[in-house]
Amino acid sequence: MERFYFYLKNSNSIMSSLRSAKLELINSDVLAHPYYWAGFIVSGKADQVVFPKKLSLGMLLGITIIAAILLLIFLNARKLKLSSGKSN
Repeated sequence: MERFYFYLKNSNSIMSSLRSAKLELINSDVLAHPYYWAGFIVSGKADQVVFPKKLSLGMLLGITIIAAILLLIFLNARKLKLSSGKSN
């Protein structure tokens, strides 16, 4: 189960995580017998990713910069609209 959750936290699907954990046991010398891995099965939404990948720092920085630029454009346009409305 420890290896299953390791793969699950690395943004793999439930089915893929269980498969990887089982293969790791099968390829080991000590735990290759089906007694150790055959009892674990997936039911339900096997293709679901429980822990999706987090945004990277670069992507987060890019989104923040774009949001700041859009905010500045919005505030500048609003300021221009207010100043042009006062002169009429």
